[in-house]
Amino acid sequence: MVNRTDGDRRLRDLVAHTVRTRFTDRLRLEPITGPNGVLPGHVEDLVSLYADPVVAHWYDESWSPEEAARRTAGFRDAWERDSVSKWIAYERVGGALAGRGGLSRIPADAPAAAAIAELVSPEWAVDRLELGWALVASARGRGLATEIGRAGLEFAFRTLGAQAVIAFTEQHNRASRAVMERLGMTYAGEITAGGWVEGSPVVQPDAPFAVYVTDAAQVTGPEADI
Repeated sequence: MVNRTDGDRRLRDLVAHTVRTRFTDRLRLEPITGPNGVLPGHVEDLVSLYADPVVAHWYDESWSPEEAARRTAGFRDAWERDSVSKWIAYERVGGALAGRGGLSRIPADAPAAAAIAELVSPEWAVDRLELGWALVASARGRGLATEIGRAGLEFAFRTLGAQAVIAFTEQHNRASRAVMERLGMTYAGEITAGGWVEGSPVVQPDAPFAVYVTDAAQVTGPEADI
């Protein structure tokens, strides 16, 4: 029997899911969550996404169902704690899985946070928002990462009131850098972190990453197309 507390929680979860869902021209972006009695959750789709060889390469891992469940709980908790986290993306026509993306808050004590703040601006360090995306093979090369990115920037500046957002990727990840540039983000410089070095067969502890930034004026000003 469902008691009032359970019913209230489920209603709250459903309302939060609806409020945080976004639509682009071709995508439905749902806040990542696990099964909660109202929604089926996204664990299986995240397993499928991280089974994609390109995604598994850049993130240096594929996700088992257990790992996907753990990560899903992390995304869900971030939505509750930070009012922002990742979406999972489905094509509006047909409902096929497209990928995942959106915003994350980089922890203040993360090694990259201080390095990024020094490159960009003190304003970024207030919210520490990072934009990212990962797509399945059928969704790549169609401009869908740009749609996810635009939705993330709009959420950051118009919903959260953030002042700046960054994105970063390995220097030689030209496809991801091209998306950042299409979003109007500006190259801010380089940091080093664990990742891929071009030509290396294994992840390196000090790979060079390109950092891009954009601010509220660029996105919400009179010339903005978001």
